[in-house]
This record gives sequence, C-alpha cells and structure tokens, in this order.
Amino acid sequence: MARVRALCAVGVVVAGLLLTGCSSSAAGQCAWPVASVAPTAAAPGERIELHGAYWQVCNDTGGNAPAWRSVSVQWSQNGRTAHLGIVRVDGDTDGVLSGVIEVPQDAPPGDAVVRVSGPQGVSVDVPVTVVAPPA
Repeated sequence: MARVRALCAVGVVVAGLLLTGCSSSAAGQCAWPVASVAPTAAAPGERIELHGAYWQVCNDTGGNAPAWRSVSVQWSQNGRTAHLGIVRVDGDTDGVLSGVIEVPQDAPPGDAVVRVSGPQGVSVDVPVTVVAPPA
C-alpha cells in the first residue's frame, strides 16, 4: 500500500510539472498565454478586437530562446478553417498582443472559434458567436 501511495505521489508531481511547463525551482514560473475578443458576438464582416498576454518564451529554466514576435490567428467554424492574419506581440510588456480581426463574410450564424497560435505548438481557442447581419 505504501508503494502505491508513493507512486501516486510521484505521478501527481510529474503531472504538475508537465501542466505548468516550468521548472521545479522557485526561481520563476511562467503563465500560460491568454487571449480574448470583444465583442464576443458579431455579424459577418464586423471587426472584433483581439487581446492577449503572456505570449512569450518561458525562460525560467535559464534558457536563452528568442522572444516571440508574432502569433497566427485563424477562424474555425463548422469544420472549416480560415487564416485571419498575423498579430504582433510586444516582447517588452509580458508578451502582450492587440489587434483587430474581421469575421469572415461567409461565416454562418452560430458558434465559431478564433485560434491564436504561437511558436512551439502553443495555442489558445477563444469562442465567438456569429449573429445574423442587421436587417
């Protein structure tokens, strides 16, 4: 029984380290990138603001990786994906990003996702609701 408890404890520690993506030292911890849009509901052709933070390299382990300069933004809805563009990341302010994207003209009413993707496979999905255009 003690052996099972020890293995469970090791599993919890390993899972915690994998989920944080950071070292086990107290020297630093990295926040996972975040993104948001405003408004969260828009009609085709309307512009929405994209904001985010922490789009930067996690250097708490003493690495010397270059700063992220930009992220890719994609629209995904009903199994279709469209590239919306590239948004610049400000490496001097905790990886802050800010930009404007446009809801695709052919987007049908319903749920969609704005996917913000950085280097090293990092991505964040932001839900958006497409509404019918005003009459």
